Amino acid sequence: MIKFKKIAVLLLISTSYMSLSAADVEFNLALSNDYIWRGMSQTGEDPAASGGFDVSSSEHGAYVGVWGSNVDFGSETNTELDYYFGYADESARGVSFDVGYISYNYPAEGGLDFEEIYVGVAYKWVGVLISKGLEQAPDNTEWSVALGDSGLGVTYGDYDGVG
Repeated sequence: MIKFKKIAVLLLISTSYMSLSAADVEFNLALSNDYIWRGMSQTGEDPAASGGFDVSSSEHGAYVGVWGSNVDFGSETNTELDYYFGYADESARGVSFDVGYISYNYPAEGGLDFEEIYVGVAYKWVGVLISKGLEQAPDNTEWSVALGDSGLGVTYGDYDGVG
């Protein structure tokens, strides 16, 4: 519960820097036949319902959000809630970047919770994203290279002791 309070305070502080007129609010909902994350089913190959809420500032580049889905790890854990915040912008030369933090939370089993930081850089049609697990998952590392909006890309992940 203390961890959730810390995240809630961080979200509140992050959004307090944005004026209401400069804030963009987005909602998303999805139904899928499986929730696959980093190549591993999170729902035991069963359907998933997910949704999120994001607040961002196009003026300042800051964003904050929450996303959730059902999961099935064969235990009582059936919900994932992710909290994230970051900063994204684009230079005058067309180089865009994104740096942020995400906390993955499983309310029924706090021992599964972990956090990551990430950095992404893109130029024209190619982008690179690196994410690194923090103290709960220090050996988790992922590298992704995407080719624009084509949907093509390659990802390498090393998740010690997972899957």
